[in-house]
Amino acid sequence: MAFNQNELWNTKAIGFVTRARQELWGKHNAGIMAFLFERGLSNKTAEKLLLGWNRRGKLRSAESWGLDPGKVTSEEGKIFFPEGIVVPYVLEEQLRKITIVVCDEDSSAAKQLIVEGSQPISMVYGKTGSDVNTVVVDNILDGFFVLQELGENTCLVIPHDLSEVPDDFTAGQLVNSGSITFLTHREEKSCEKWSEKFAHSTIKTYGTRGELETIIR
Repeated sequence: MAFNQNELWNTKAIGFVTRARQELWGKHNAGIMAFLFERGLSNKTAEKLLLGWNRRGKLRSAESWGLDPGKVTSEEGKIFFPEGIVVPYVLEEQLRKITIVVCDEDSSAAKQLIVEGSQPISMVYGKTGSDVNTVVVDNILDGFFVLQELGENTCLVIPHDLSEVPDDFTAGQLVNSGSITFLTHREEKSCEKWSEKFAHSTIKTYGTRGELETIIR
């Protein structure tokens, strides 16, 4: 899979992800570790998936990250990094994407912000290839919980954008899957645009963690 990677963005992104990991596993982390625990994620899972924590929201110059200020969506040509769980996505030994999951205690649905300059690709974890059972989950933390519980013989797909068709790599995985299950949180985007393209798929909707656990078990 070919990518035009922005070298300055990549350097800045690696530094950001590294600092976020240090914050997650450093001092004064009890609250954020409890947040992950309440969502069913073990320390082992958080470590394996390279999760981090952006402890304070911040704005950074787009130019300092190698981006055109006129093309970023944040105000005044700056990149916004909200407080939250930092989710790096590494593909072909390169950091391709950073998503920040905002820690909102007042909502059961996750607010997910993709950091400007990230590659517009879905995230694929676990086992890939033909005849592998695939689970598609838009909610990142719920998706990681599913992968943790089902094991890495399952393929987990976290869509980049359910309103757009899957990228070629993700579409190839879905076409060749043994089965596809779309797990959709009631408060989040619908997956019909994706599911209608794959006859061997089913859609299951959940609202609570208990309902999600029942579905996958």
